[in-house]
Amino acid sequence: MDLIVTIGLIGVIGAVAAFLSYYLSSALNFEDAKRIDEVPKNDNTQE
Repeated sequence: MDLIVTIGLIGVIGAVAAFLSYYLSSALNFEDAKRIDEVPKNDNTQE
C-alpha cells in the first residue's frame, strides 16, 4: 500500500513539473531570446 502511494505521489509531482516546464518554456520563447535586435536609430540629437 505504501509503495502505491509513493509511486502515485511521484507521478503527480512529475505531472505538475511537466506542465510547469511546458508552460514556462512557451512563455519565455527561447527562439526570441537568441535573436539580437538592431540598435534603434537615435533621432533625438541634442545640439
